[in-house]
Amino acid sequence: MRKNSIHREDIIEATIKLSAAVSLENVTTRKVAALLGISEGSIFNYFPSKSELLLSCFYYIDAYAEAAVLEVSMEGEDFFGGFRQLLNAYVDFFLQHPDYTKFYCQMRHSAYFESYRLAQDAPSFAALLGRMADYDPLLAPDSALSPMIGEIALGLALQIVCGVVPSSQEVRDKTFSLLCFGLQGPYATHL
Repeated sequence: MRKNSIHREDIIEATIKLSAAVSLENVTTRKVAALLGISEGSIFNYFPSKSELLLSCFYYIDAYAEAAVLEVSMEGEDFFGGFRQLLNAYVDFFLQHPDYTKFYCQMRHSAYFESYRLAQDAPSFAALLGRMADYDPLLAPDSALSPMIGEIALGLALQIVCGVVPSSQEVRDKTFSLLCFGLQGPYATHL
């Protein structure tokens, strides 16, 4: 039995869920439609192509990740205290949404993302890095170091979600310590 009405968000959520289960390469609009119990043509009423659907899923997740980063209050924190809070908020968001984590990581490393990446990076990365740049301009979103910090935080969330490393404060602290050790060169005065 086919559903009578479908919303854009339903299609996005189903695509994310399917991608987490079968991988991004195996997602088809036909499979998404079957998951939702709708015709494949219904998807194209909202998204002109599979690429547009996947990019919309990415933007959808990224908007929530950006909001999580922007909610962090760093008032009264030193550089490393603020840095820790931002990274924890970013990682926490993805840990609370395992399907989002899997999709987001797959998408960031796919051919679908390349055309987007040529123009800009993800707004959540820019928010994360922009908040860190409030402490020091060397961590501005356009610096060479900044994208690596975002990728490491995202990679940690993926490793936890996939069960490669345990979800523990010890793992987070070790990751944070490694990042800070790497920052000791430019930030030795903050230690």
